[in-house]
Amino acid sequence: MLTDGHACIGCKAVQCGSRGQVTECKCGASLNCRICLADDSKKCGDCLYGYRIEDGTCANCTDGAVAI
Repeated sequence: MLTDGHACIGCKAVQCGSRGQVTECKCGASLNCRICLADDSKKCGDCLYGYRIEDGTCANCTDGAVAI
């Protein structure tokens, strides 16, 4: 089970924001996070490619991007 601030990379739990990360970071129930917010691990601090951050969430695609 992943804890907040970690992502599954190569079948291992690693700290979010590491090189090669393409899977979302666990930040509470937030989706599509690349890293968690520094002062609130339940919110996104940055988003995976193709998403933009709005109030700690990454639910919307950036302009011109297509969700897959």
